Amino acid sequence: MFYRDNNEFFVLYDFGAQIGDSWIISVTNNNNGFCGDTSKVTVTAIGNIILNSTSYLTITLETSDTSSYYLSGTYIE
Repeated sequence: MFYRDNNEFFVLYDFGAQIGDSWIISVTNNNNGFCGDTSKVTVTAIGNIILNSTSYLTITLETSDTSSYYLSGTYIE
């Protein structure tokens, strides 16, 4: 899944990713001393969940500490 931010497209979720894979979800020029300009997530777990008798892939994401944009937790395709 992709999304658009500041006239650029970024990968939001990649359900084909493996544990340890990472990608940039945003690049901003926020001039904030506490956050960096590049926001990056890393896959910490993958799995499956069954909802209404249908199996879906899951990925668990963790965002790097200095990111301006933040994704954390488990996401279902």
